[in-house]
Amino acid sequence: MKTSIGLFLVIFFFAVAIGVSNAFSQTPAGGQGDPGSLVMKACTKCHNTKRICTNLGNKSAEQWDITITRMMGKGVPLEEAQKQTLRDYLADLAPGSAPVCP
Repeated sequence: MKTSIGLFLVIFFFAVAIGVSNAFSQTPAGGQGDPGSLVMKACTKCHNTKRICTNLGNKSAEQWDITITRMMGKGVPLEEAQKQTLRDYLADLAPGSAPVCP
């Protein structure tokens, strides 16, 4: 009986430790945090957010994809998964939304 309780506790704490470890190691957007933070980090290296803000609600996901691909060609270091995250985030973001629009 003591062995099964001990084994249960070992398995339980092991599972909890794995869950906590995964919670801290997995972040969206290729490890860059939330998509809003990724926009602020990647896009504001070369220009302010006004250019992005004026296009919210006007560009489709495909148009954002073209824009982000062009920016990657100019040196913005993004992985493909990050590009897709940004594209979807910007295509779905309502005009005037923070953090893009002050």
